[in-house]
Amino acid sequence: MDAHPGIGRVVSLASMSLAILLLVAPACSSSPDDVSKSTETSPLRGSGMVPETLGRAGVLSNSPDDCQAFIDKAWAMLPAIAPTKVTREQFLAGCHMQASKGHASPMLRCVALAHTNDEVKACLTTAKEIANDMAADSLSEPAFMQYDLDRLATRVRAVFDRDHRFVVGHAPSTPAIACCAQPGHRCRIVNEDWDRVEVWAQLGFRISREPFGAQLSYDSDGSTFSATAVADPSCNGSPISFRMTGHIEAGQAVISKPSSL
Repeated sequence: MDAHPGIGRVVSLASMSLAILLLVAPACSSSPDDVSKSTETSPLRGSGMVPETLGRAGVLSNSPDDCQAFIDKAWAMLPAIAPTKVTREQFLAGCHMQASKGHASPMLRCVALAHTNDEVKACLTTAKEIANDMAADSLSEPAFMQYDLDRLATRVRAVFDRDHRFVVGHAPSTPAIACCAQPGHRCRIVNEDWDRVEVWAQLGFRISREPFGAQLSYDSDGSTFSATAVADPSCNGSPISFRMTGHIEAGQAVISKPSSL
C-alpha cells in the first residue's frame, strides 16, 4: 500500500492535480548534453514566462532542497492554479522519496530556479498546460467520440432551455467524407462543413480540434432527438459508434450519456 496516499498514484491526466504532476512528470530528456543547455540563472526564456526546464531541457535529479523550495515559493499559489487535496506534509514526504530514488521533475527545478512570483506562477501555469496537452494526447478515439457528444449535449440543452424544444431537423454525417478516406486517415477542421448544415448552425456546434476521426449526425422532431458519432480508429473496416438520445419529461430536457452501439 502507498505510504503516502495521493502521491505518485496513477490517475487520469485530465483531472491530475498539479502537486501529483510535479512528482511523477519526468524530464523529456535526461542526457548530459540536454542538461548543459539549461540556464541555471534564468529558468524562464523568451518573453520571460516560458520555463526552460519544463520538458525543454533535461533534469538529471532533484534534491530535497528543490522540494522545500517548492513549498516556500509555490504552495500558496496552488489553490488558484491547480487545487489539490495533497497536504504539505504528504507532498514533502513523497517528494523526498522520489528525490532519493533519483527521479527528476522539471517542474520542481523550474520553481527552484525562479526568482520572482511571476516566474513561479509561469512555472505552475505552464506545467498545467503541459498536463492538459498530455491528457488530450492520451485520449483514445472512443473517448474523443464521447467527449464530442457531451459537447453537443451542452449545445442541445442550451437551445432547448431557450426555445423549449429540441432543434428540429436532420444533420447528415459530418464531415461528409469519412475520415479514413481523407489524407492521413484523419479529418481536418473545415468550418464550412458544419456551418452550411442548418442543424449544426442552429446549435452553434462544430468540431474544434484537429485532427479528429469521427463523423457526427443528428435527427430530431422537436420532442426527441438522437445524435451519433461513428469512427473507424484503425481504418480496417470495423467502425465503432456511440449514440446519445434525448426526450422531454415534465417540461425538461432529459439527455442520455453517450453509449456504444
